[in-house]
Amino acid sequence: MNLNKILVILKILIFKISLSQTSNISLEYLNIFDYNNQVFVEITLSPGNTCNGIKLLRSKDSINFEEIFFIDGVCGNSSLSSNYNLIDSTPVLNTLNYYQVQFGINFFSDIYEIFILNFRDSNFQIWPNPANDRTTIFFQNNLSELYFFNLYNLSGEKLLSISTNENNIQLDCTIYYSGIYFFTLAQENNNFYKSGKMIINHL
Repeated sequence: MNLNKILVILKILIFKISLSQTSNISLEYLNIFDYNNQVFVEITLSPGNTCNGIKLLRSKDSINFEEIFFIDGVCGNSSLSSNYNLIDSTPVLNTLNYYQVQFGINFFSDIYEIFILNFRDSNFQIWPNPANDRTTIFFQNNLSELYFFNLYNLSGEKLLSISTNENNIQLDCTIYYSGIYFFTLAQENNNFYKSGKMIINHL
């Protein structure tokens, strides 16, 4: 047997081993959450699943992914469940982040999305802004207190007045013209009062 045939056989064997390590991965658990503007991913591999390395991938558009975190070496166990924790310490703030976990060479998890809020000094965030059909105004309301929201046009005419105990206001922008709008957000006891502006731009 010549050298070329030996190399071909070796390549086939390596491919088969790699494929067997990643083609039948099954997960007991996968959870993604944010804490202090960081994203954490908890993974539990089912017994009998092994792979060569685990990567956390992130995307801004759910299509083009980049590697964020990598655990090197053999992962999984032939007889026991295996737990792993991945972290993205620098997610893109105030927008959707898309995540996918890669096991070995050729197995990928589903794509998960998470919105990371950073209120800064304004105590609220609007996303998307400018808006087309819908937008959401997020604000801190850990105690589920009652808030009042008012929306105005440039002439000062009140267009909408609603109250909520949630931490966000979802707006249907299709009923308004393209332009600049102002809003106020206040608690019933006036301990919290904020005003801001949003843009509606129908494409």
